[in-house]
Amino acid sequence: MCSWAIVTGNSNLPIPRPRTPFFVLLEGIPGWRASSTKLFPFVLTAHALQIVVNLLIFVRAPMSSGGTVTMWMACFRAEPLIGLPALVLIAWLVARSLPQRPLVAGFLTGTGAGFAAEASWRILCPYSDAAHVLMGHTGGILVLGLTGFLLGYLWTLYGRDSAPG
Repeated sequence: MCSWAIVTGNSNLPIPRPRTPFFVLLEGIPGWRASSTKLFPFVLTAHALQIVVNLLIFVRAPMSSGGTVTMWMACFRAEPLIGLPALVLIAWLVARSLPQRPLVAGFLTGTGAGFAAEASWRILCPYSDAAHVLMGHTGGILVLGLTGFLLGYLWTLYGRDSAPG
């Protein structure tokens, strides 16, 4: 539950709240995009918060997955599947706004969908050891981020020619 509050910013917690899924929509508004020097720390902060929150969960309620590959592979497979609808929806919204930096917009779209998927899957996943979180949960976020980046790359190749107007 704490992870979901961090991703969406709907929390009274005294921590910085990146709004990753909403931040990407600013890429399509001329004059409102974030500078490139702020994007890298923003994404790193979001990843760091995800890892810190999951490690705090482990300190509070340690539950080891036993170190088996099948346990973290289950989360690694599930998170991209959960985040795929959000990725498609946000990518469609961003593509309609004609982003000026499609690669950045695609990466932020995928990363935001990954964090939303991780936050919702975190409620169901009982395991909280560091190896499981880093490989299963953070890996799923990175897969969705790379998928979004590839969607942005495809947009640079094919999307601008078929854009309306």
